[in-house]
Amino acid sequence: ADPRLCLAKHNNILQEQDAERKRKGAVEEANGKVTAMRKEAIDAKQERERLEKGHKEDLERLKKAKNSITALEVETCQVAGQKKEAEDVEAEERINHAAWMERERKAIAAMDKEECEKKETKAE
Repeated sequence: ADPRLCLAKHNNILQEQDAERKRKGAVEEANGKVTAMRKEAIDAKQERERLEKGHKEDLERLKKAKNSITALEVETCQVAGQKKEAEDVEAEERINHAAWMERERKAIAAMDKEECEKKETKAE
């Protein structure tokens, strides 16, 4: 056997082994990247789900807050109406009381006048 031919075959085998190692390394690297990308995709999906859940909870809290505000506005209107009614009743009672006081004052004045007239008549 020709030593040059053996050396060429040996070099060829070494090159093929080197190429095979490089291919395996590239495959392992690609597999690592795929695994990392899958993990990132899973993490991103979980984060999206967490954010969606948080968003849904925020929307629910917002809805409850709006309902509370509406209920408070209704209650405020009711209380304002009750206050107005109470003020109207109070004003009417003041007017009635003032009219009653005026009638009493006139009655007392009439009685005083009548007594004075009786005293004058007796004095004569």
